[in-house]
Parts: sequence; structure tokens; C-alpha cells
Amino acid sequence: MSEVDCLMEIDDPRIVRLYNNYVFDNHIYMLMEHCVGDLSKFLGKETPPKGIELQSYIRGVITAVKACHDKNIAHCDLKPSNFLIDTYGRIKIGDFGLSTIFRDKPTASCVKGTPMFMAPEIFKPYEYNPMKADIWAMGVTLYVIATGMLPFHGRNIGEIVSKIENCDYNIQLVEDNDLKILIAQCLDLDPECRPTPDQLLIMNYFKKFEQSLGKIGVSKNYLNKTQFVIKPKLNSPNVAVPRNSFCLRRVRTYPRVQKIPNF
Repeated sequence: MSEVDCLMEIDDPRIVRLYNNYVFDNHIYMLMEHCVGDLSKFLGKETPPKGIELQSYIRGVITAVKACHDKNIAHCDLKPSNFLIDTYGRIKIGDFGLSTIFRDKPTASCVKGTPMFMAPEIFKPYEYNPMKADIWAMGVTLYVIATGMLPFHGRNIGEIVSKIENCDYNIQLVEDNDLKILIAQCLDLDPECRPTPDQLLIMNYFKKFEQSLGKIGVSKNYLNKTQFVIKPKLNSPNVAVPRNSFCLRRVRTYPRVQKIPNF
């Protein structure tokens, strides 16, 4: 029930909304807000975004993660396909099947997530901070948004993990220098050196965003409280849907844990 618990804990426009949940025939059914697609499908049909459009994506992803962390929730499986886009083009986080709510200091010891997005400490035989692991996964996601490519890839899982543990990726594929710095800090091998979402949102990369909007009369205060949107370009028959639409999704009755083979 971890996904239901997490979604019931959050009432935020940056998180996919859970309207209700039902148990029938040993299965949990979740009545959820309708979204037209996710970032992986959206970005797969387009060249990588640039300029203010790219900044809108980056800001949307970071503020969505901030909404989770502000509620002491570690998502534990951040990746483009789990950042959904609603009917109005807003980025929202979904799929909380691996997530955990922490009442005390956030710690975890199990291996879970999607290998290409997992932080290096997850592969080590000791406890780690899943919030900091989220920041790494978010950094990988931001790299994918900016370049259209995964930073860590290989012919097999062992090769991928080796590149992750050595932070072996090409940051030069990211064109914007300030965004390079932002992503590089998310992908710091030392978890304690990775910034929080709040710290990321005041980095130099976003000052250009604020200055550009300031020229058209948008204040910084308004910017901090507003969720910027992207226009859905998905070839989906569900793009034009009623305002109060929803979808019914069936989920397993147990958390999904990604088991990594020995290598």
C-alpha cells in the first residue's frame, strides 16, 4: 500500500492526484487523475528542448521532486517515464510503487529503482539516504531532457554500474554552462555534496529564467508560486479530455523491487 499511502499524504499540483482506491479480488485499484503521457514519450518525439522551453522542463522536474521531499517522501524510482504530463501540459510525478515515507532520518539498504538512474551508493553493501539518491536520479533525468541521451549506458548491467560508480559520462553534451554545473552537482559521487531541490532552484541557471520572464513583467515571487506548462504534442486521442477526467489503474498488492543480478 506504499503508493496509496504516499499519494494520500500529498495534495500538490505537481503530484498526480489519487481520487480514491479500492480493493477487489486481492488487487488494489486506484482512481487517479488522467495524464496524457510522460516525459519519455514526449521527449522521444522531439529534438531536445532549448532556451526557456528547456528551463521550463528543468524547473518543472525539480519542483515536482521538491513537493515529494517536502513531505519526507523518497520516490526511489525517478526517471522520465515517471514524470507525467497532464492535459494542461503540467509536469507531475507518478508511480510511487517503490516510494517510502520517512518519519525520522531517511535511510534505506535495499537495491531498488531502474539501474541506469540509480545512484552509486545503492550498489554498496551499506545504508544510504534515499533522498540523496533521488537527487542523483533526477540529475540523470535532467541530462536526458537536455541531451536526449542517457549519461550512463553500456552493453550489460555490469558495464552500466561501473560507469555509474566512476561517474563516467560526457557532461559536454549539455550545451548550457550553468546547466552543466547544476547537473554535475546532482551527479556528485558524494551523496552529502548533492544539493537539495531548494538549493537547485536558486542556482545561476534559473537566474536567466527569472530575468527573461522579468522582461515581460513576471515577478520572482510569482515565478516561485507558479507551475509553468508545456504544450502537449503527444499523438494521443486523449489529449482533449474533460477537465475532471480520471483513469483507473490496477496495481500489485506488493512493492516492486528491481533485483540486480550478481556481476
